[in-house]
Amino acid sequence: MEMDTDLVLDIDEVEEDAEQESRTYKIDFENGCINGMIDGLEAVEQAIAKILLTERYKNLVYSDDYGCEVLDTMMSDENTDAFLEAEIPDLIADALADDERILSVDHFEFYDSTDERDGLKVTFDVSTIYGELNMEGVF
Repeated sequence: MEMDTDLVLDIDEVEEDAEQESRTYKIDFENGCINGMIDGLEAVEQAIAKILLTERYKNLVYSDDYGCEVLDTMMSDENTDAFLEAEIPDLIADALADDERILSVDHFEFYDSTDERDGLKVTFDVSTIYGELNMEGVF
């Protein structure tokens, strides 16, 4: 029995790629639970936090394009503070580049971390399609 393989599509029924929705679950990072839904600027802020907390290439559930390589770079004893301050902005910008809601990442500033772990605190500005964010990461 021969099957008919001709597929006829009405060009008017084919839709353009839809913009990805921003609505997502709100993660309560402190208590480790989901606490409602968020959208817009708040959802982008959470996405940035998740990307920076996720080490690239370490979690099979994520593609190689997801996550950040800052911790791997900082772990090398050969990298100087000057090198890290030059490299970290590129690593963060690269980590965030695949999110179409993010337009630019800039104005990086570096501080010694004052929390319980020894590390580096980085602040930076993110321009999104929803507005501006001031972000902070401790590595």
